[in-house]
Amino acid sequence: MENISLSNKLRIKKLKEKKYLELFGVRKRTFDKMFSILEAAFEGLHQRGGRPPRLSVLDKLIITLGYYHDYRTMNNIAFDYNVSKSRISDAVKWVETTLIKDGTFSLPSKRELLNDETEITVVIIDATECETERPKKNQKESYSGKQKCHTIKDQIVINGLSGEIICIDEAKGSVHDFELFKQSKIYLLDDILMIGDKGYQGIHSFHAFSLIPFKKPRNGELTEEQKEFNRVLSKFRILIEHVNRRIKRFKMFQYRYRNKQRKHLLRLSLICGIYNFELRY
Repeated sequence: MENISLSNKLRIKKLKEKKYLELFGVRKRTFDKMFSILEAAFEGLHQRGGRPPRLSVLDKLIITLGYYHDYRTMNNIAFDYNVSKSRISDAVKWVETTLIKDGTFSLPSKRELLNDETEITVVIIDATECETERPKKNQKESYSGKQKCHTIKDQIVINGLSGEIICIDEAKGSVHDFELFKQSKIYLLDDILMIGDKGYQGIHSFHAFSLIPFKKPRNGELTEEQKEFNRVLSKFRILIEHVNRRIKRFKMFQYRYRNKQRKHLLRLSLICGIYNFELRY
């Protein structure tokens, strides 16, 4: 085990900056910041000394980012490090908990949208779905008619000018996009423009200053003006599609989610916080 830890330490020192994104899904600056947070937390827990742990702080960070990015099974990762699956699971939980408690990778919060001093003038909202394992109970609640499988639906709200993620919410796959918006209880100042897709029909009754694409009427056609409006609006909405693509760089959210669903929002929040951190730099 010591050989693996030493090997990781030496390889990280030699790793080129562009390789961080390929291997871990984050940039070198982000990796170094995470490592400093974890190292400080570890030193605070182990000031009295004692036997060194089987996995170093660097090992735990590499395992967690690799788990998020490649989404291999914990059994496979445990085999590589010659430890038990439970030790890998504990390492991932410790890294997640420590980084979230630190606050560096926390999201701004939906309260920012009601702050009179906020600089936010435009927000874009969208819902994306992540496939999950078929639940043992209440399967209909998780079944998405659109995706034809069981999913978790994630709602993301971003700053339409900077691209920063403001807040996220989730629901089971059967919940409609607009219903998820109502459940999330997002309120905005009257002068903040909200942009959504066709799934948010009726949003004007909750926030008057909203723009959504025109929906093709039954047995009818859109006018040329309406088609042009939809094309222009899609150029603004493309920003949130790029955000979704950045999040799904981590295969945990791109492939079928195998873990317990109660931790899905926590992990998504951490990834969104990492995205915001990298956006600032």
